[in-house]
Amino acid sequence: MTAAGLPDAGAYTSLALGDVNKDGFTDLFLGREGAPGLWAMSDGQERFRVTEGPPRSANTTAAGPAAIRRAAKSARLAAS
Repeated sequence: MTAAGLPDAGAYTSLALGDVNKDGFTDLFLGREGAPGLWAMSDGQERFRVTEGPPRSANTTAAGPAAIRRAAKSARLAAS
């Protein structure tokens, strides 16, 4: 992990940026080859909390708006 809490370099296949949790800070989604993607949620203090995405996010090669909405919905459901 980096000082900001982001994962080290790896076999990432896609990257998407957006305010997924609507807190006013940019969050990241990192697609990975052979594993579920990673959510990196900004805390607004130049740090990120990283969690694994849902199983169906494995091998994500394009992280367009529809894919991000589906993964965000799955993440919210899993947290509740």
